[in-house]
Amino acid sequence: MAPPGITGNSSRKRSASPLPSDENHRYELRSKAKVVFLFSNILKKAKVGQKLGFLSLPAELRNMVYDLTLVQRRIIINCNRRNMRFRHNRNHPVSGPLIRTCKTVYADARALMYSATFELENMDYLEKWLRTLGSGAVDIRDIRLTRSFQAYFAQSYGVNLPVRNQKDYRATTRQVARLLSGCRHLENLDLGFLYTKKFRTTPLIENKDNPAYWQKEARLLAEMVFRDLFVLLVAAKASGQTVDQVASLPQIHHKNFECIKHHPSNVGNGNPQRETACHMKLLIAKYIGNRSHPRKPGSSAFLA
Repeated sequence: MAPPGITGNSSRKRSASPLPSDENHRYELRSKAKVVFLFSNILKKAKVGQKLGFLSLPAELRNMVYDLTLVQRRIIINCNRRNMRFRHNRNHPVSGPLIRTCKTVYADARALMYSATFELENMDYLEKWLRTLGSGAVDIRDIRLTRSFQAYFAQSYGVNLPVRNQKDYRATTRQVARLLSGCRHLENLDLGFLYTKKFRTTPLIENKDNPAYWQKEARLLAEMVFRDLFVLLVAAKASGQTVDQVASLPQIHHKNFECIKHHPSNVGNGNPQRETACHMKLLIAKYIGNRSHPRKPGSSAFLA
């Protein structure tokens, strides 16, 4: 069966954006030709009267069939207050009957079905969609939010977006982190938000190097995201990901770094994005690391 809210379409992740139509068409032709070639060789080697079922085919050939019948690189989820609907790529019709053949075929194809780049408009819609998805979320690998960012004074950046309450956004993000904590293969979670209201709490890692103001802001940004996604980051580390992989899982919107980079304190033209990434790695090493029981920071500071 297809994921809830999807009327029979899914895909394997090849890139964050679709291939040009001509290139995609050539890829399909090459894949189909290879399937025909491999299948012809199997038929030549088969004994007279031997029955060849789909599951008796080599795994490579089965995966190529799944790829041709199930795959899209992007799945766009549209949401409104009443329901969710899927806007699929008409050039990639999904063979629904194939995945309903039996449980074995569905289990084989499941990872391909959920390894596309899922695109939703914002964090609220993502939370609603994940709640309807249930156990299907475990194989999701890539989530992208299509809104550039949402924040106070977003209009001043030339983007016509509704003003959002940062506290509400962060609360929703924490719910999403819990819902995604069972994802075994999640590689990317896009955070389409510009954090403009910083909370002055006790740093999770004390600044002993007398950092400049822009460095403090970059580190604080890492700590805010770390707090919000703590449950998800713990689960990612427990699944066997390295510290670097866990640290790169949340994709912070570039507008956050642009604002910090242009602050007057950044006289040396430092790199806020690199500063945030380094601090995120330190946080993961200190509070998660290789511990069987991750050490959650004190509640009063951690929940800010």
